[in-house]
Amino acid sequence: MKKIIYSPGEPAGIGPDLIIKLASNKALENFKIPILVVGDPSLFLARSKLLKKKIKIINIDSITELKSNKKGSLQVISVSKCKNTSPGKIHNSNAKYVLDNLNYAIKETTSNKNTALVTGPLSKENIISIKKDFSGHTEHIQKLTKSNDVLMMLASDKLKAALATTHIPIKDISNKITKKLIINKIEILNKELKDKFK
Repeated sequence: MKKIIYSPGEPAGIGPDLIIKLASNKALENFKIPILVVGDPSLFLARSKLLKKKIKIINIDSITELKSNKKGSLQVISVSKCKNTSPGKIHNSNAKYVLDNLNYAIKETTSNKNTALVTGPLSKENIISIKKDFSGHTEHIQKLTKSNDVLMMLASDKLKAALATTHIPIKDISNKITKKLIINKIEILNKELKDKFK
């Protein structure tokens, strides 16, 4: 992996806060993979002020302009305007902004070899207000990448948990779990872990 694209998700949530706190820490410079943040610079400036963190925005027009990470700086590409930058309360006016950022990040990740996508949390309910068939990051990425199947995994240094199903009601899970589904998920997990640990 040579680059990371970060789509912070919901402006009212912790996604913008996390990248601002990382940018304010020396650990960012020690992290050798450059990070491109997709979002409205005015959101990051407003939030950094609330968090009492001083950051500099470096506006990027293309992922090819991405440089090494520097403490106190965010390399940002703006693809949409955030209508409301206030934290803590979800605003329907930001739904298009969140989806535009996510779509751009997915497109750039699939177009640029050795680039990873990291996403912050978003409000599915808010996105559904403008895109009725949206059910979550995982399914949306699957659809845009035309992937046959996907596997969601929660991971830490000590434990990795792969989920057989994704964003469906609990009452529907037992009907979705089939032998074929389990085999498909195991095959994805096996291939990806083998590729990672070659």
